[in-house]
Amino acid sequence: MVREKTLEYEPPQRHVYTLAGSRPPVRDYRAEVSFTRNDSGGTDLRWQGSFTEAARGTGPIMCSALRATIELLASRLARATP
Repeated sequence: MVREKTLEYEPPQRHVYTLAGSRPPVRDYRAEVSFTRNDSGGTDLRWQGSFTEAARGTGPIMCSALRATIELLASRLARATP
């Protein structure tokens, strides 16, 4: 199980967080999620993050896994929002 710790929170525009717990799959993970209204009446979502490999050579694998997870969560969020 992966736990997160909120570092900064500015509702409804911004959320900055890190991974917490005893053994996260990466080190020094920090991500920022921002929501910005766009001209068409919708909301643009930007989710960016960085991390250090926990084990040498695992960076590309973890990047791919994090990207897939973020895409899944973002698509669920878009479908759940009225």
